[in-house]
Amino acid sequence: MLEPEARDLSLIYLPPDEAVRRGVQMALDDIRGAGHGTAAAVEFRLRKRYPDLRIIVNKPCDSQAADQTTWVVFRDGRTRGGRSSRHPGPRDARPVVLVADDEPLVVLLISAVLVARGWRVIQATGGASALAQAEGVDLDLLITEKDMRDIDGQALASRLDRRDSRLPVLVVSDDPKAFDAPRGARRGFLAKPFTIGDLALQVESLTGYSTAWTGCGQSAGL
Repeated sequence: MLEPEARDLSLIYLPPDEAVRRGVQMALDDIRGAGHGTAAAVEFRLRKRYPDLRIIVNKPCDSQAADQTTWVVFRDGRTRGGRSSRHPGPRDARPVVLVADDEPLVVLLISAVLVARGWRVIQATGGASALAQAEGVDLDLLITEKDMRDIDGQALASRLDRRDSRLPVLVVSDDPKAFDAPRGARRGFLAKPFTIGDLALQVESLTGYSTAWTGCGQSAGL
């Protein structure tokens, strides 16, 4: 019997990948009899085949839905050497967010949460990379770690503010007093560790774009 984390399970794959979907399902089938149907057990089973596999678990807060869980399954494109285009086609009306952090896993997790909510995400592992990736792109939001090794979040926000003074800025850090957004900018703060719900609410508050999610209190593991 599966543990509660995986009894009534919905899965989201980012990006969609039929081979990964089959692999996850086979892993779940293999461990169903052993009673170890956790995300960690599935990751372990698939780690040799997919070393870049990550799973975020969305646990519902409603006690009546305690067995209903969503797993968001990711493949990290940077690990596989892939990269999506920074420039959308003429019909791509999705809001665009730049996510900058020198911890690649943090960038991956934030990106995956927002992709699942309809955002187009530009990923950058550091301030210098963020500036280069943002060149020529109309941004709807900047999410940045305060302390980065090359260009910190304060300097990154200031540089981007020169291009667009209306750009909302969401700062991610464990120090809420150490960042000042550029004058006139809309600013939000997200303290580590944070939940997926915390992230979604901050993004919606800053931008007005809906970030609806079916659960609450789910940890992003950051």
